[in-house]
Amino acid sequence: MAPLRLQIDEALRLLDKRFGPLSKATRTQVEAATADQLDTWAERVLGEASLDDVLAP
Repeated sequence: MAPLRLQIDEALRLLDKRFGPLSKATRTQVEAATADQLDTWAERVLGEASLDDVLAP
């Protein structure tokens, strides 16, 4: 598993590419995420239609 900082950077990059520029609130949410949350979001990023769906609990 990649170090948490690398996972955060990758999540920000993928979310930005998929959904466009991220709000400060979204960036803050991703920066504060756990490794498990980041893994879940990584699995959702290509299949969900919206950013809210990707980041849903």
